[in-house]
Amino acid sequence: MADNLLDKASILLTPTAYNDGSMLSIKPENGDGDFDFQRSGNASRVNSSGNVVTESANIPRIDYTDGCGSWLLEPQSTNLITQGNDLSNWSFGRTTRTITDGINPDGTTEKVLVLATSASNGTHRCYSNSTAIIPNEDYTISVYVKKGTASKIEMELKTLSESPDGFGECVFDINNETITNGKFEVFNDDWYRIQSTGSLNTSTSGIIFMYIYNEDGDRSYVATGNENLYLWGVQLEQQSYATSYIPTNGSIATRLADIANNSGNSSLINSTEGVLYAEIAALADDLNIEGISISDGSISNRVVIFKWSNSNSIRARVSSNGINVLNQTFSVSDITDFNKIAISYKLNEFKVYINGTNVFNGTSGAVPIGLNTLSFDTDGTSFTPFYGKNKALAVYKEALTDAELQSLTTI
Repeated sequence: MADNLLDKASILLTPTAYNDGSMLSIKPENGDGDFDFQRSGNASRVNSSGNVVTESANIPRIDYTDGCGSWLLEPQSTNLITQGNDLSNWSFGRTTRTITDGINPDGTTEKVLVLATSASNGTHRCYSNSTAIIPNEDYTISVYVKKGTASKIEMELKTLSESPDGFGECVFDINNETITNGKFEVFNDDWYRIQSTGSLNTSTSGIIFMYIYNEDGDRSYVATGNENLYLWGVQLEQQSYATSYIPTNGSIATRLADIANNSGNSSLINSTEGVLYAEIAALADDLNIEGISISDGSISNRVVIFKWSNSNSIRARVSSNGINVLNQTFSVSDITDFNKIAISYKLNEFKVYINGTNVFNGTSGAVPIGLNTLSFDTDGTSFTPFYGKNKALAVYKEALTDAELQSLTTI
């Protein structure tokens, strides 16, 4: 039934097609539902084959990190590590760096092998060039790892003196695919991407340390010359989660934000009654307010699905002539999982469905006036944009029944 319901939509966007500067909607076919898209610079994504690829400026991204394609919209972010691919300016303690043949996650054919070499007892590690750290601010380390003969890798961000105020101690057990103080994703050819988030209480420079464990799972040991693994794509970002990889080759690099708006018109969006539907996943439960809306280009008349400032929360809002006739917050299990949300509006009839459940019914209130634009933001002006993943976005020109809303939003 849900597929048939998508056919009833006046505007339907799924991760299927795009042009330079446009995200192309399935409906309508004349292009009136297409989104204007902007990003002033390159950005990476994972393609359907599981490889990290680079898209040029103003090219939207369909990302397959989760195995299923979804639109990827991200904020501006900077990789503070200046040589994240080949580690050529890193330092090595009781280890050596060797370039070997093989395929990296981006398809390049020279892999970095880090080999434990010292016969003296101790930790075997490599560590980055230093970077200025703002105290008590969140930073996230991420790195792609491929198994060699080592059993585990540990990564940390510490001060130059290795004082105990560092964070991380993120240990990834490659053999058993388990992690402490972090999370990981699986990629092609036995590559993994691991990440960890935290803050330092110092304003001095910080260094990323990568410790290589031996096959027995020990961090401190006498190397036999056979403990090794592969590293690629090291990234340090000043925020609470990792974004898509930002390559660096000697200096820090910044990926600029994705902007998608200006879909639809008054003939496709009905101010008298309708439904706004989205299947979305947030990038992080970071308490930032972000939204997707149909509006008149202002905050006075709009229907908005918000990622809200409470943990794992969605807010539904309908505004008419500046008055909020619906303004409710709802909890979801995990805001970073895909959730299906629908807001149905009609004079004196307002409903919200999330993941197949009717979470709100309102029986009084006026409807918005002059709705004419659909945007990945809260009012059609790129203010508080939505950053995350999107599998489907739809607008209906009629209020759907309870049975239809339940079917549409059931996971």
